Order: sequence, then C-alpha cells, then structure tokens
Amino acid sequence: MQEKYEKRCSKCDCVKPPRAHHCSTCKRCVMGMDHHCPWMNNCIGIRNHKSFILFCGYTGLSAFYAAVRGTIEFCLCLRDEDYECNTFTNNYSQSFAIGAIIVCGLFAMFTLTMFADQIHMKMQDTSTIDSMKAPKARSEL
Repeated sequence: MQEKYEKRCSKCDCVKPPRAHHCSTCKRCVMGMDHHCPWMNNCIGIRNHKSFILFCGYTGLSAFYAAVRGTIEFCLCLRDEDYECNTFTNNYSQSFAIGAIIVCGLFAMFTLTMFADQIHMKMQDTSTIDSMKAPKARSEL
C-alpha cells in the first residue's frame, strides 16, 4: 500500500526518507548525510559516520605525535653535540624540519577540531547539513 505523501528527490527522483540529502558529487541520495568528504572520496552518512569520526581522531593524534616527536628530536639535535644526528647539518635542513613540525601541528589542530565537531554533532543527533538549515526547517525533522 502506497503512502499518501512520500517525499521524492527532485534531482534523482528516488523516494527520499527523512534526513536524507542529495549529494551533487556522488549524484545520489544519502541517508543521514553529513557532508561529502574528499579525503574518503565518499559521502559521510549513516553507514560510515563512525569510520569518519575514528579516521579524524586517529589522523589528528598521529599528526600531533609527529609534531611532538619532531620537536623533541629537533631540540636534541641542536642542543646535544653527542646526540647522533646527521640530518640537521645545514640551515636548509633545519628550515625544512621546522616547516614540517609546523605543518604537522597545523594538520593536527585541523583534524582534531573536525573530530571534536563531529563528536558534538553526534551527541546532538544532528548533521552538518541539518545544523546549517534554518531553524524552521530543523523543527520539521
């Protein structure tokens, strides 16, 4: 038996359940869509949201570890002459190491911020798309 009112997607003409959105990149409707992620080359929705949160968390922690470990090694190489370190013999190598530490730190901040934002969204049971909608549209859900 067909329901009296069923929402349909205007772009792909499929039946559109509540909280589903059409992704213009994937050209399909995604249930519980949060956003399209170029890193995962997929839409983040109800089926892979946990994987995306874990990906952001572990990537952020890895980048943070790389920045901290790089800083420790860099400081040990500059301070202690007995420390076995042949990499920082000229200014070019030192500049490269400082740049790599800064990039790792910035990347860690970016991914850990995304991780915290996704945890916050999950605790509120909403998505990025839903939070960007007008309050009137959110109350209909």
